[in-house]
Amino acid sequence: AFHAKVRDPKAVKVSVFYEAECPQSRDFIHKQLWPHWLDLEEGIKLELVPYGKANHTQVDGHWEFMCHRGESECLANKLHACVIKKLHNHVTKMLRVIKCLMTKKDQLAGLPECLNELFLKHETEKYLECVHSPDTDDLFVKHGDRTHKMFKTLDTLPKIVFNDKHQKRNNAQALNEFTKIVCRYIGQICSERIDLPVLY
Repeated sequence: AFHAKVRDPKAVKVSVFYEAECPQSRDFIHKQLWPHWLDLEEGIKLELVPYGKANHTQVDGHWEFMCHRGESECLANKLHACVIKKLHNHVTKMLRVIKCLMTKKDQLAGLPECLNELFLKHETEKYLECVHSPDTDDLFVKHGDRTHKMFKTLDTLPKIVFNDKHQKRNNAQALNEFTKIVCRYIGQICSERIDLPVLY
């Protein structure tokens, strides 16, 4: 599902495959995705996929997960999945919470502070319950299946995919010049909303 309200038919789908505790993923969200989000959101259909180099197996009817940085990252990835699920109709709020969480050493402990930025601190327990829910395990598996379908192997993260077509060149450039890549797809929206030279 897309995690954005699409108001322009020329919008580009941007899928971000990442890990919740990955420094490079944090840098992309903080330095590339977020800074121009409000200018470009009408031209972007955003999909966030928090899974990365994790693995899942079914044992005795329940899912077991192994994440790149251990159990804490599995929990953080699930927390991100819950934020995405609960705020998918409010993408700017969703990004604010995720951006905030990724600055915390312990993301579950930092959740109340991040929700408080949106006056949602009273919903902390609902989010924490979501993290430990079997439904969220199933959701995390779907993120994993989506990741594995797109990539046979993962060397580095994050991976930025435009319109469901992974191109190494676009991915590499997006990590440092995300806006420039987006503007190639939605040029007119960029020229109207952002102070950049014509790039398309």
